[in-house]
Amino acid sequence: MSYCVYLKRKQALPAEPVARLISEISGLSLADGQQMVRRCRGFLIEHLEAGSALQLVDGLKRLGIEAECRQIRELVSNPRAITIRSGQFTPQTCTVQDWKSQNETMSWEDVFFISVTCLKELEVPESVRKKMKQDSSAEIDETRREPREKKAYLLDFFTGEPRSHYRIQSSEFRYDYLGERLQGSSVANFSSMLHDFDGFASSARRDEGFKAALEQKWDEIPAFTALYEVDEHHRWILQTLSQSRSSVHRRSF
Repeated sequence: MSYCVYLKRKQALPAEPVARLISEISGLSLADGQQMVRRCRGFLIEHLEAGSALQLVDGLKRLGIEAECRQIRELVSNPRAITIRSGQFTPQTCTVQDWKSQNETMSWEDVFFISVTCLKELEVPESVRKKMKQDSSAEIDETRREPREKKAYLLDFFTGEPRSHYRIQSSEFRYDYLGERLQGSSVANFSSMLHDFDGFASSARRDEGFKAALEQKWDEIPAFTALYEVDEHHRWILQTLSQSRSSVHRRSF
């Protein structure tokens, strides 16, 4: 049977001590451990035998790190995100429209978790950028080029009955439903929408990114450079939420 080891809560990992613990597992080196620590977004390591997983959890506890091991087949799934392009959000219902222009209406009571993350553009070193410009066959007038957004904000929300995962990207969503509240900035409109979600989905859990976005503390929102990193982040949060004893989580999981 295949096991994984994951953190029970968000916490900083002492890189070298944890890497050394991982290197004690048969077939893994110190370099493997260092890479796993760098890439850890909640799940530290997967596909271990039960004995190795338990030994690693014990070692982490001696370092003051709260961790747990579980069979991979028992983990809570993170459904594939459905990208939402438009919607109507009222105090009574949440209606979303996907890229096929198909509408779906749900009750706010079905939304059990809301998250905000930042998807930022991967920085390209100046030397590489210069080489790319030199290798380009087409000349581009830099003064006429439209500025590109360096980041976008993602709102992910999850329903329990049925289990679904919806995603709104700040720069791609049509905010027509805001009506007279509509502004010229996608970030300002995104912020207004978050306040609606905060008021309408009153029973849903919020993550730290959602709370930061409500207060417009944009630099405090967890940032990633790829969607698969965002999905891994949510996979870990869903697993930690599944351990909660609250009635909302029992209903949703």
